Amino acid sequence: MLHNIKYWHKKWGFHPYNPDMKLIKDKYKGTEILWNYDEDMKKEGLEILKKYEERIKSK
Repeated sequence: MLHNIKYWHKKWGFHPYNPDMKLIKDKYKGTEILWNYDEDMKKEGLEILKKYEERIKSK
């Protein structure tokens, strides 16, 4: 487990259990990772989720 945490931190630059949200917002601003913090991206993300849920329900 410790190896996985170290790998995550090395890859993403923050701790997975207690992330520094300011660092994450600064580092990934304008990317899909922060879609929930950007109104346009949030709308688009919610539309994608809605389409996915409809597709799952239709099966």
